[in-house]
Amino acid sequence: MPVLDLGRVRNWTSVPAPRFVGWMHSDDDFAPEGVDFIPAEKSPSGRPIVVVSYEDSGTVVLWDIDL
Repeated sequence: MPVLDLGRVRNWTSVPAPRFVGWMHSDDDFAPEGVDFIPAEKSPSGRPIVVVSYEDSGTVVLWDIDL
């Protein structure tokens, strides 16, 4: 089964009606495997961060979320 090298981003401010925001994609990273979330209050930047590990490229990417 093929693995997509991107992630779908949704705004869950309204849980019953999440809104599609866009895609997370990096040309240098392949086969996303693990995802974690760091809330703004625990983030060094003061903004939420999504952490994605990529199986094939052996990389970890931190996506700083601009609300």
